[in-house]
Amino acid sequence: MSGEPSWKYIQKYRLQPHQAKYYGFFNVMVGSWLVYCLVIYTGFESELISHLTVNKARTRPPETVDDLVNADGWKWGIDALIWTGVPLEYFTRHKNPAVVEVNKHMERYLLLSTTELVFQYLWWGRIVCWRRIIRFSLSDQVSRF
Repeated sequence: MSGEPSWKYIQKYRLQPHQAKYYGFFNVMVGSWLVYCLVIYTGFESELISHLTVNKARTRPPETVDDLVNADGWKWGIDALIWTGVPLEYFTRHKNPAVVEVNKHMERYLLLSTTELVFQYLWWGRIVCWRRIIRFSLSDQVSRF
């Protein structure tokens, strides 16, 4: 049994109760340092990944309707149920050629079918889609929404 430690060896080098407070403080300091390093590493890595994967020139958001019309590969659409009244009047009677161009290429779609609207009315007692705010959902050809 020359390879196995004897009981005297284990008793000699085991942690004594009066030494535990020093090792506990050391463990807390090393653990907090590792958590701090993990947070810093994750922050830098995510920022690096976002800089490597996002093309800043292509993803600059359009600020005006003219920018939207002049940009290549953009589409715009509106829910067909909302495309009545004021929105329709705004886009059809506007004098700005960019707004007229948007109206010409506007895709109309049904977000909710009539059956879904009836079920929504029966279940909730109201039709939620009439209270939506009109907003432009911009997406280029490469992204998938």
